[in-house]
Amino acid sequence: MEKIFNQETNRIGTGNSYSGKLGIDFFATKKTTIGAVVNLNTRDMNSVNPNITNISNSAKVFESVTTARVNNTNKWTGLNTNLNLRHLLNTKGRELTSDIDFLNYRTDNNLFMVNAYYDAAGNAYRNADTLVGLLPQRIDVYSARIDYVHPLKKGAKLEAGLKSSIVRTDNDANYDSILSGHLVHDRNRSNHFVYEENINAAYLNFSTPLTKKINAQLGLRVENTNAKGTQLTTGEEFNRHYTQLFPTAYFQYKANAKNNFGANFGRRVSRPSYQSLNPFIQFLYRYTFSQGNPNLRPSISNNIEISHTWKNMITTTVNYTHTKDIVQGIIQQKGDEAYNMPANVSSLNQFGVAVNANTPFTKWWTSNINLNVYNDRYKGMIAGTPIDLAATSYVLNASQQFKITKTFSAELNGRYRNGWLEGVMRVRPVGFVGAGISQQIWKNKGVIRLTARDIFYTQKLKGTTRYGDVDVEMRQVAETQIVTLGFSYNFSKGKKIAPVKRTAGSANEEQGRIGGN
Repeated sequence: MEKIFNQETNRIGTGNSYSGKLGIDFFATKKTTIGAVVNLNTRDMNSVNPNITNISNSAKVFESVTTARVNNTNKWTGLNTNLNLRHLLNTKGRELTSDIDFLNYRTDNNLFMVNAYYDAAGNAYRNADTLVGLLPQRIDVYSARIDYVHPLKKGAKLEAGLKSSIVRTDNDANYDSILSGHLVHDRNRSNHFVYEENINAAYLNFSTPLTKKINAQLGLRVENTNAKGTQLTTGEEFNRHYTQLFPTAYFQYKANAKNNFGANFGRRVSRPSYQSLNPFIQFLYRYTFSQGNPNLRPSISNNIEISHTWKNMITTTVNYTHTKDIVQGIIQQKGDEAYNMPANVSSLNQFGVAVNANTPFTKWWTSNINLNVYNDRYKGMIAGTPIDLAATSYVLNASQQFKITKTFSAELNGRYRNGWLEGVMRVRPVGFVGAGISQQIWKNKGVIRLTARDIFYTQKLKGTTRYGDVDVEMRQVAETQIVTLGFSYNFSKGKKIAPVKRTAGSANEEQGRIGGN
């Protein structure tokens, strides 16, 4: 029997976050520097999500209502440690650098959801139910890399490196139902999932001027991936082992003082987040939940790009990208419940043209405008239903900076994006306007900044998803109208010390995969 679910949810969240960073460098010799960095972050968040779901039949006749109250508490702690080494092999630029990183993340997420059921007359037609969830997660990342730079004759340069990372995530979901005042373990929703991953990589880059006007850079990266996932509760597991090649090529042609041309090709990999691989159910409301997918594969993209820059002010870029196994969150139906699960649903072909203009109109007014026009086409299969969706979209970003006095400046910025495709969801146009002012004080050692974002409160998302038997309309309104007042002060005194040239660490990619998809 077809039913229409009209859900309205208000999410009220509060919390505190703290972060601290400590770094030290030891100059062992004139050529050797050893450094260490420790970064600690903590966050406590609480949210209350009252929800009302009005249920009608296919003729839009109101039949019943379900009210829900969902409370979530989340405690998150992250510890990042890095040990790095830089050694100059000679005065001509030969250099050896290395990084060792350890990342440790702990999350305790507690869920308390109470649901009540009423008929069209407002009478309870079934007993209320309560679901309690304890969802701890632990992520450990060990990563190390070594890089070598070797300058060659006539401006050429050779770069090479090795990297290895080991990741282990431990996710233990325990759900219990409260029935007639008694706590009953929910074995259908509870699970214990452990994911282990090892990636070993090597790369080689060679750059050289081909002529006085043409420069080239060629690169090749090889990656070996070993992954294992185990659901300890059910005994299900998977093992994956594969090796992939990722070539890159860059060419730059300086025609004259005003015109520069560039062309590049690159093959890249985008791996799903660790949370996306976690098969646990996370309830948002009574009839809506999200769930990870341990069967996700990395997305592989091939990109071709041609660009032209005029007087270092206006850059025009034409690009084509083909992405295989693109990961998208897909809304699916299971009885009365709708759930969002990431999946490798399709391939994506994108053609685009982008223009960026950074123009100083006067000594006190600088303008930056970026326009990106692109066509997306998704083709694939979702739960046995073929999809073939296409849309032409554009994004306009603009920022205007004004130097009113030597110490006082202002900025006006905005963004507009017309309707676009987000996988199988068609999103309607959205935009916002922001502004800010800053004043330097105390001989330019202090700066006071006042900024306002989404001044007219227009950043409200609306979208529709329609395929197979899925028909969903979404409207999301968040607290995007934000005013911030900030103050910074430079305590430096005396002789300035040149900063140490730091690498980005060896675990940046893994760190980017921690969190939601």
